[in-house]
Amino acid sequence: MEEKQKQGVSKRVLIIVIAVCLLLVGSIGAFAYNMYIHRNDNTDSKDDLSISGGGLVVTEDNKGNITQDLKKANKGNLVVRMTQGWVFTDGCTKSNAYLGNSTRNEGPVRFIITMADTGEILLTSPEVPVGSCIENFPLSVNLSPGNYDVVITHQLMKDGEPAGNVSTAASIVVK
Repeated sequence: MEEKQKQGVSKRVLIIVIAVCLLLVGSIGAFAYNMYIHRNDNTDSKDDLSISGGGLVVTEDNKGNITQDLKKANKGNLVVRMTQGWVFTDGCTKSNAYLGNSTRNEGPVRFIITMADTGEILLTSPEVPVGSCIENFPLSVNLSPGNYDVVITHQLMKDGEPAGNVSTAASIVVK
């Protein structure tokens, strides 16, 4: 009886070992394929992320899982360019913030910054042409000193109307 139990345990251990090995081989294969696909990916500076519009929120936790396009963003996709660690000073009139419209996008982009918890609009930018940016910009609202969670909506514009958007989560510091 004991020998049958030992054989059952041995079979389970063998199955688990085989499953782990298959997962490991699959992961290595996926990593190698991803490296092969992006071997010539020469992105321009800042944090470029090419993502599909419509409800995706990009955070520090998931931005590494989002693939970058090699040249132009696919139709309906938007390449996000922005810095992290924004600090606003002097009544929110000065900042180190940067938002850019990548040369890989199809058209102008408008940025809308809102409070994550209330949806209060802190800034609506004008349309930013392809290859241009806004930087060191003020907020349209004077916030008390502290840390705030915000959502930055990147809207791809076509004929003055939003043609797609992506929202990114961020934190800002007001001094």
